[in-house]
Amino acid sequence: MVKKTRILTQIPKGFKDILPEEQKYFEYIKETARKHLQFSGFRHIDLPILEYKSLFTRGVGEESEIVQKQMFVVPRKSKSEEKEDYVLRPEGTASVARAYIEHGMHTRPQPVMLYYIGPFFRYEQPQESRFREFWQIGAEILGSDKPAADVEVIRVLWDILSDLGFSDMILFINSIGCPNCRSNIEKALTEYFGLNKRRLCTDCKNRFKRNIFRILDCKNDKCIQIIKEAPPILDNLCVYCKNHLRKVLESLDDLKIKYDLDPCLVRGFDYYTRTVFEIVSSEDKNRKSSLVGGGRYDNLVKLLGGPDTPAVGFALGIDRLAEIIKQKQIDVPDYEKPEIFLAQIGESAKRKSYEILKKLQGEGIPIKASPYKDKLGAQLKTANRLKVKITLIIGQKEVNDKTVIVRDMKEGVQEIVPQTDLVNLLKTKLKQKK
Repeated sequence: MVKKTRILTQIPKGFKDILPEEQKYFEYIKETARKHLQFSGFRHIDLPILEYKSLFTRGVGEESEIVQKQMFVVPRKSKSEEKEDYVLRPEGTASVARAYIEHGMHTRPQPVMLYYIGPFFRYEQPQESRFREFWQIGAEILGSDKPAADVEVIRVLWDILSDLGFSDMILFINSIGCPNCRSNIEKALTEYFGLNKRRLCTDCKNRFKRNIFRILDCKNDKCIQIIKEAPPILDNLCVYCKNHLRKVLESLDDLKIKYDLDPCLVRGFDYYTRTVFEIVSSEDKNRKSSLVGGGRYDNLVKLLGGPDTPAVGFALGIDRLAEIIKQKQIDVPDYEKPEIFLAQIGESAKRKSYEILKKLQGEGIPIKASPYKDKLGAQLKTANRLKVKITLIIGQKEVNDKTVIVRDMKEGVQEIVPQTDLVNLLKTKLKQKK
């Protein structure tokens, strides 16, 4: 019986509650990102939590760690109900590509620019700032192979992070080539890592057989030393890919975005082509933990059965950014914090307070009350705890006189104001206190 009770009051491993005091960090990140994305022409899309398993085995790659180790599979209940198992979505790009195909977005003016915000799921070993349910913001530009699309994705991402308070960042960028030059790159890497295979970690020995590029993404200290001496991918790029990367870098120079060309940078999904990038804090030059990442995936839509559609995008982890913002003690606005508190004394005042609350909230004035407390002292303690700028006080006398006492909490002065003048007075006072 004790064991059952404990299970009922525990969250599953790798999941977490986002408590009210944490919400302001999540809202700050989401609202900042939404502002920049919408201003830049991206439109919001909501994606389903469940997708068919094959969307990711085909799109992300059979040999990727997500497919091999990290997917939450939801078995179908009956063989006649659906064709295959579902999975809780582990990432957003494949889902966006699926939606692009399913809704015929290739017939719309190109490129199609979409962004999404929501929870994703990976069955990996929980660790600091990494959960089995995690929140991401992603943005995709589908239908353009121009270097300008790569630059636009990086630019808006850089602006989001800067606006969030990240002032010291480095963009690591590379090109992993296209199908025309991929075979030359794979050959050079296979020869090099074949000579050093004995020294690789167990995971990288498996990657050698499955996907040679994934070795370059290893964070094992022993493998990092070997990777540093690997033949640079850039040496084996075709002319088209070299020119594409050159134009991207020239535009980044124009925008004064600080970058480091990293010839060993790859991303963990099979769908990436050409440009790949990560942004890290300047103190994390070994890229142990990137803030965000993304790149170009020109073959994904076609691979999933759609038309030939070049695309580029990024994904940003909200949980991780929220933790870093707290660590850096970045000042974050509290979207739920009221600026005015309404205290009432007596039953008639309490009834009148509902009318005043409704009126002020309708005018967009952030106000809070505590109708569960009767004593004025207890209500004023609440007002002080909330650090409001103004407290309104209404008792039996104010109800009869149709007035309100307006107290400036910082100055400690108060005045009696007719209820008919209250809205205009408060708007003026709040504007002065900005």
